[in-house]
Amino acid sequence: MNNVERNQTQLAELDLLMSMYPNKGELVFDDAAELADLRAALDSGNAMSGGVGFTLHLTIVQVLLESRLCPVRCIQRNLSVKYYAVM
Repeated sequence: MNNVERNQTQLAELDLLMSMYPNKGELVFDDAAELADLRAALDSGNAMSGGVGFTLHLTIVQVLLESRLCPVRCIQRNLSVKYYAVM
């Protein structure tokens, strides 16, 4: 898998996450410009080094109907390069 294919896979995953967590504050990007840069790079046929950092805020509802906000930090740039190649 080359860098362009890896970036396409990253973007597909981010698009999926945005559709799964559409509410404001659920999926928060560290730098919105990184996502725009990734789209622009792919639109021009180029690859972008690194990845797009984001935080996913999950609300977990317990059986007793108590809601707790549970932030989950996700940084794609720290994932192994092989991660996208084995998909």
